[in-house]
Amino acid sequence: MDNLTVASMLREISALLAVKGEDPFKVRSYEKAADSIEYLNRPLSEIVAEGGLLDIPGIGKNLAPKIEEMVRTGRSSFLEKLKTEVPESVLELLMVPGIGPKTAHMLFRDLGIVSLAGLEEGLTRGSLHNLPGLGPKRVELISKGVAEVKKYLGKTLLGIALPLGEELVSRLRAEGFRCEMVGEVRRRTPVVSRLELLLCVNGGEKPACSGELRDRCLPRVEEVLGVRLEWQRDNDGLIRGRSLGPGLKMEVSFCPPEEFGLWTLILTGEEGYVSHVKDVLAESGCAVVRGGLKKGNGTEVLPVPDEATLFTIAGLRPVPPEIRHRPEMWREVEDRGFKLVSISDIRGDLHVHTTWSDGVMSIEEAVGECRRLGYEYVAITDHATRISFIQGLDSVRIRLQAEEIARTSCLFPDISLIRGVEVDILKDGSLSLPEEELRQVELVIASIHQGFEPPDVYLERLKEAASNPFVHVIGHPTGRKMGRRPPAIVDIQPLLEICSKTGTCLEVNASPDRLDLDEEAVRLAWKAGVKLVVATDAHSVRGLSDMRYGVDACFRRAGLPPDAVINSRPLSEWFPLKS
Repeated sequence: MDNLTVASMLREISALLAVKGEDPFKVRSYEKAADSIEYLNRPLSEIVAEGGLLDIPGIGKNLAPKIEEMVRTGRSSFLEKLKTEVPESVLELLMVPGIGPKTAHMLFRDLGIVSLAGLEEGLTRGSLHNLPGLGPKRVELISKGVAEVKKYLGKTLLGIALPLGEELVSRLRAEGFRCEMVGEVRRRTPVVSRLELLLCVNGGEKPACSGELRDRCLPRVEEVLGVRLEWQRDNDGLIRGRSLGPGLKMEVSFCPPEEFGLWTLILTGEEGYVSHVKDVLAESGCAVVRGGLKKGNGTEVLPVPDEATLFTIAGLRPVPPEIRHRPEMWREVEDRGFKLVSISDIRGDLHVHTTWSDGVMSIEEAVGECRRLGYEYVAITDHATRISFIQGLDSVRIRLQAEEIARTSCLFPDISLIRGVEVDILKDGSLSLPEEELRQVELVIASIHQGFEPPDVYLERLKEAASNPFVHVIGHPTGRKMGRRPPAIVDIQPLLEICSKTGTCLEVNASPDRLDLDEEAVRLAWKAGVKLVVATDAHSVRGLSDMRYGVDACFRRAGLPPDAVINSRPLSEWFPLKS
């Protein structure tokens, strides 16, 4: 069992214990262990094999046997027992803004609410108003949160589905299968309804024609994936397996090797683009039929081992999967070619947190990882905040951190370090640091972290910050967190007008649960001439690898070229952002 799955199970245990009303210290111990495991830079299975679990911060003698069971068996008897005491559906409540473990415990204990549906019913009846601590504003927040959660129910963030898909593809290829991701994940949709894989057997065998091969291959696929699949042969001739039970849905399709390219196109979608390619093929005398691609009126079936072969037959330049939902761009790509920005174009990360605020990596660890990623520069932008549980930067700590940044810079002469800060935009539009402190840093990101309503006030705060001559970037502008908090503003045009006048950049936050701005807002900002940066908002070494989500799901799906992104350029071309 991989590290993230173990961490997820530990968080599930923590949540169920909290809902039961267990001791907060015990509840928090599982969260701390999950944090430590998520930030490990090596497989947990290796540590278990070496007997080193107790060396991991937050894992003591009580937790170690439970974690070892998860790693060795893929299950947790303790978690299974908890689920007999507290319905698993109660965890749906914790997804709703305004409901923490204590409130979930109260809803469960006092009102018998054990699911999102039960919560909706309670809101309709007005039952929540009878509980202590749930005033009208809190109940309204919960009501809006339920609507947001329902939009994403049964879906999974790209940031979870993509790395899982990559791991599974790697395992299947190691077993001798040819395998590619298709569908929503290949198109880099920010949230996906399922993970789709296309397989064939190397060596020319046809699983659609061989019962013996099905008997041999399909159980092996299930074993490698670690899920039970319900198999059937579809009318299109594919053998298709669909996962059963909760969690991320999987769909696995087998096709003959000579049809692999054709099915890669069809299963990737979108439907409109697939129809477009079929129409072009028809114009050249080819037709997509059961059994492959047929040429002319005869019986000849053309082999299409990969998508590139299919596009060659059609005489088309391939349209990148990320913009196959944009008909307005197909012709541009096919006629002239068009380079979309890619992760290899990004030269640096401009939003990084360390242990100087709420990050869990040192400056040296952050810079070392950025160098490993091939970056030319990185901005250290710890919080200067009024949020009480974060020890952020103040006038003294800014100067102390500057000294550490200077020392770290000497250790990494091949990467430029930018002294930055992320300041809070306060309720009146002012910032959480005075002007004299902002003068001490080289990059100022201004963000809203508290008070997301009403929308008109939220917008005015952003506009005020964007007008500040010391602010270089507006961070995660709409404030959305997918599945938990909707965008605080929908119409960003007034903000774009301010930014285009002042030269203030807008951030495209690449954190998988934010992806803020979304692709439509990114395209709108680019057309308005607003400068854009993509940044991870990383708080851990692992988080520094999230850059690709912002690039793929926001910029590439918006159909933008490399020069649309400020940090695709050498530092000398744009720094400083404001003179």
